[in-house]
Amino acid sequence: MGSWEYDVEGRTFLWSEQMYRMLGLESGSDAVALDTACQVFHPDDRARVWKDVMTLIETGKPLENELRFQSASGETRIFFSRAIPIKNESGSVRLIRGISQDVTEQRTSAINLQKSQELMAQAEQIAKFGS
Repeated sequence: MGSWEYDVEGRTFLWSEQMYRMLGLESGSDAVALDTACQVFHPDDRARVWKDVMTLIETGKPLENELRFQSASGETRIFFSRAIPIKNESGSVRLIRGISQDVTEQRTSAINLQKSQELMAQAEQIAKFGS
């Protein structure tokens, strides 16, 4: 599990060491620019990420989502994330703090189990046999 923080005004991320490891990146202590950080999101999920962030900023409500990331080696990983807004004195969201957990193996196992169950059901139907 890794933690992160997004600075709304500065448009930068700070990632924990574990977050860097989960992304397959060399650990750093500097803020990561939004454009650079977006490169780790799976291309098909980038629009949804931005929509989720904008919704959190506009509503001030916590967020949960599941997104695909591309590690430095090109491997696609699935992260489950939770984020909360941190507001300034005027009530505007100034920071978003979150935690992310790599759930790739769990999701892959669930998908494989579902496929196996579907294949078994098809085989039983074709053979007119039940289990």
